[in-house]
Amino acid sequence: MLFDTLETATMAAAEPRDPREMGVTFLFDWANHRYFMESGSPVEVTGTEAVQAWLQQVLRTKQRRYAIYPVDFGALLQDLIGYKAPNGFLLSELRRQLLDSAGYCAAIQEIGKLEWNRDGTITGDLTLEDPSGESTEVITYVP
Repeated sequence: MLFDTLETATMAAAEPRDPREMGVTFLFDWANHRYFMESGSPVEVTGTEAVQAWLQQVLRTKQRRYAIYPVDFGALLQDLIGYKAPNGFLLSELRRQLLDSAGYCAAIQEIGKLEWNRDGTITGDLTLEDPSGESTEVITYVP
């Protein structure tokens, strides 16, 4: 009986995950540079909220700065801010960097047009596909 339960749990763990699964991550407070905590444990987020948290990680991680990330993970957003070029060029370069990093998150199907708003925020459409279908979320990043 015990071994039947153990065998079932082992087989379930060995099954491949749906590549569109959005996963689980911990919610990070970027303003205070620490994880949100609840009862002494980091707060977990799933679904589109997990992908948005992951995207914030990509935007705020400079490429080639940390050895724990692949070489093409992250964005050179810090290098683009203050660069003397038209906003259209800067946004297209940021979009290209996001597309390069999006390969590490199978739930992201498409990164749409990005816009630079007057208040300094960058917004864009991000198309996610989960096992039940597609949904479109708007992400916002404040440099």
